[in-house]
Amino acid sequence: MKKRFFAALAILIFSLIPASAAPVGASENVDSASKNLIIDDMSKISDGSMAALDGYAREISGAYGLDVAFFLPSHDYSPRQYFREHIRERYHDMQGLGPDGFALAYDIDGARWDAVGFGRAAWIVTNEVRYRLWDAYWNASQETGATYYDGAMAYLKEAEGLLAELAAAHEGDPLGGAQLSFIEDKAALLLREEREELEARAAEIAALYQCGIYVVIVDDMYDFDYGYRYDSEDAFVFNTALKSRYHLGADTGGSCVILCLSMEDRDYWLEAYGPAMWDFTDYGIDEMLDRHILPKLGENMWYEAFSAYLDRADLYLRMARDGAPFDRDTDPAALRKILLQKLAVVLLLPMFIASVICSIWKKQMKTAALARTADSYIPKGGFNLTGQTDEFIYRNTTRRQIVSSSVSSPSSSRSSSSSRSHGSSRGRGGKF
Repeated sequence: MKKRFFAALAILIFSLIPASAAPVGASENVDSASKNLIIDDMSKISDGSMAALDGYAREISGAYGLDVAFFLPSHDYSPRQYFREHIRERYHDMQGLGPDGFALAYDIDGARWDAVGFGRAAWIVTNEVRYRLWDAYWNASQETGATYYDGAMAYLKEAEGLLAELAAAHEGDPLGGAQLSFIEDKAALLLREEREELEARAAEIAALYQCGIYVVIVDDMYDFDYGYRYDSEDAFVFNTALKSRYHLGADTGGSCVILCLSMEDRDYWLEAYGPAMWDFTDYGIDEMLDRHILPKLGENMWYEAFSAYLDRADLYLRMARDGAPFDRDTDPAALRKILLQKLAVVLLLPMFIASVICSIWKKQMKTAALARTADSYIPKGGFNLTGQTDEFIYRNTTRRQIVSSSVSSPSSSRSSSSSRSHGSSRGRGGKF
């Protein structure tokens, strides 16, 4: 009887719970309505204007399948933290945002701005797109009587126009045609003029030698997921994933060289694919990295490092085209050293032998010799010594330090690196 009573009581209690009540933990499954696409830490935009911007951003995001965000952050992040890193943190902290999307951020107090893409959208936010989105915001916000709302709305309209263009060109998928430039600077290390100059030089090399020369710089390679299993050589896996995902080298018969940098842990990997692996020998890659690229990267001389990379790539490809790929026995610098050594043997050795012979002849010409006694200075009758004194004038003191055997000599260290050469590519990577 008691069992029937408690069963009936339980049924009565559960019947009183509304059908719409969410189970425990349902709040963790955030729906699209909870997305925070517009953030205003500086309180520059009114509540009504924020609602209008948020509604428009949701409309764009829903139409194209990626999140379009905008925020005005406060200037309270770490001074050592890159602004782009702060944007990445804020984007990932925005509740409900998907893996693909981009955000424009403007630090008013710090007078800094940037547009950053995430996931697959990272590759459509090129440097040209970054400035396109920023210019739309800035030009609208600088008009007479304009507000921050006007600038943000102009940015969203420009973003919608950009996505519409990309979707029309790629069968409705704005990310379907995401392609890499020769110089992809997702970490914003280069000035616009520097990147454009390097891009033009890389394009010229590709056209001349039919080999794509790429530089890919990202904040953190772990932000990207291409379905590959990362292991102890993560930078190599990321490098290979980039080539596969974006068909790098497809326009040059599969021949390409990719230098990728992940700034989070200062990882790098340089890999030559296809026919380029025969033009970039192990010796050539070591020379390129150790003497021309890594020292500059270590000093944060980004433009100089990438410029040297293009210079060496041009040299290697030119020598390979002429039938003598850059290697130990064709290295112009090594050949010059060998030539100097031969000249030293041919010129200096005969001069040394001649100087020895002349020195012997010179000694034979000397007839004067030291006398054993001073008889020629003493008169025939002799002399009388009337006195003799010894005077102490000066002394020499010699000191020698006794070095303890426990003192060790200083040691040197270098960053670790690894290399690989297999089927269709060869390369090397490590830390810089």
